[in-house]
Amino acid sequence: MEPIITKEDIKAIGIELKPEEVEAFVDRANEMLRDRIGLAIVETLDDNQLAKMKELVASGDKDALSSWLDEQVPDREMIAEDEVDILLGDLVKEHSGEKTEDEKPEEKEEPESKDEPEIQTKPETKDELEPELEPEVVKPTELEPEAEPEITT
Repeated sequence: MEPIITKEDIKAIGIELKPEEVEAFVDRANEMLRDRIGLAIVETLDDNQLAKMKELVASGDKDALSSWLDEQVPDREMIAEDEVDILLGDLVKEHSGEKTEDEKPEEKEEPESKDEPEIQTKPETKDELEPELEPEVVKPTELEPEAEPEITT
């Protein structure tokens, strides 16, 4: 299969490698890209389409699979282009030591001001499980008049 990502693409995004590393890097990038494109395409298919695609893959008939994909996934080229852009961005981040979106830990939101208490999503102690409730004081003027009971005979 002809590579989509080339040595020139790797050089164009600023990744500098030793000459002996380039071919393996390009091969790995293209393998990752094929996996990502395949996953993105599969996510667009319903159960019947997925079963048919599996059947075509198992048959080994690449021409039939390609024709079927052209018919069933008309935006396949756009999906591939998007995945190329995403992967190249991830490769730049990975190569620079920056974490990719998949590797970043979930960030805890900081309270907007120091006066606001931090919201905890999981209680840590028994006291936190049973919050103290302060009774609400209601003034007599705020109460609604009671309805008079109905008398039936």
